[in-house]
Amino acid sequence: MKTMKIALSVLVIISYMLIIASAISGNTSDEIYASEQITSTNQTIAESFDSTDETSIHQKIEDPCAKFTLAPLNPEFLEYQNRTVRKDVPLCVGMTDNGHRLGLIPHPVDLSHLGNVDATLTYLGYSDSYDLRSLGNVTPVRDQGDAGSCWAHATYASLESYLLPAETWDFSENNMKNLLSSSYSEGFDRLHSGAGNHLMSTAYLARWSGPINESDDPYNATNGVSPSGLNATKHVQDVLIVPERDNFSDNDNIKWAIKNYGAVYSTMRWNDLDYNAVNYTYYFDGSNSANHAIAIVGWNDSFDRNKFPSVPSGNGAFIIKNSWGTDFGDNGYFYISYYDSVIGIDNAIFTAEELNNYDYVYQHDPLGWTTSCGYGINLVAWAANIFTAQTDESLEAVSFYTTDSNVEYELYIYRDPVSGPINTTGPIATK
Repeated sequence: MKTMKIALSVLVIISYMLIIASAISGNTSDEIYASEQITSTNQTIAESFDSTDETSIHQKIEDPCAKFTLAPLNPEFLEYQNRTVRKDVPLCVGMTDNGHRLGLIPHPVDLSHLGNVDATLTYLGYSDSYDLRSLGNVTPVRDQGDAGSCWAHATYASLESYLLPAETWDFSENNMKNLLSSSYSEGFDRLHSGAGNHLMSTAYLARWSGPINESDDPYNATNGVSPSGLNATKHVQDVLIVPERDNFSDNDNIKWAIKNYGAVYSTMRWNDLDYNAVNYTYYFDGSNSANHAIAIVGWNDSFDRNKFPSVPSGNGAFIIKNSWGTDFGDNGYFYISYYDSVIGIDNAIFTAEELNNYDYVYQHDPLGWTTSCGYGINLVAWAANIFTAQTDESLEAVSFYTTDSNVEYELYIYRDPVSGPINTTGPIATK
């Protein structure tokens, strides 16, 4: 019998309290996220496990009386749900005066607490300007057409950029938007042409539904049916959530991400009056939430503030890759002021590895991260999953979502658990 390398799902770098439970697919008439879907995940880090003393497994939660609770949901998501119930129009899917679709749903997870992704960021110096286009580290601009699929395009703008210049790929946004729709068993309560967000695309990639080659499932904004039997061309093992900006000068996290990984998935608030079509510039200074996903591909600290439709307090701009075709802006690109009040709040980096890293992935949560739970201020929690092997297999990796940066963890592997996730013989491996 063949011995296979397996992984228990895909690692997402975000930590704080461990997230546990599994996502259950459910459909309701009005909500993108059904109440059954507000749960969580277990995802992959390739590690070899050495047997060590299991004393620490008996450690207790700091406060044994602490109550196990769900974390507060993203306020923007709650407002979105309220608007859905009230039947307000428009919701998060809209259209510009020139007929370009938007398409962003706030995700339910509140990420506003995230700290720096790297403790050394504040001590690093960055050049005045940096542009992935000049380095050949961006793929061609796509056109989302008459679908609210900007989030899928922004996801692949990041992933394709990460793989450059060594590998050039064109992944299928069509497959992602379709398989994450209510027409498919592991989809959300959204239309194939509807809005989404990066936690949805992370769920799709983490379960190895994609990425799929564009040539195998070409983009069609209005068609919600994708071919069956398609196999992923890469394994996504790491998705990094980049902390939001605190203010106009808090740009080091995004700059670090661009220099080290490539284009960064991000979101913005589009309002036609805030765009200058002559200079290809944009500056929004309001309190509305994001309604469009884009990719940040560079920056210019000296970009002239007088080129924006209204003049911000200082110079500086991010270079933005859009998904409205090359007829928009500067061949599909434009510039957002550092002083914009929404850009850089919701950011992510998508990476991938070769298919031969693992043979199979076990998981209980095809819908990914939809809520968090823990013990309040206590920073220690225990979580477990039980999987049944399909054949003789070698466990090569374990993964999970966490809710803040730089988390510490301990892993314990048990074989043949009895009446729960452990047994009296102890773990066969620890890390």
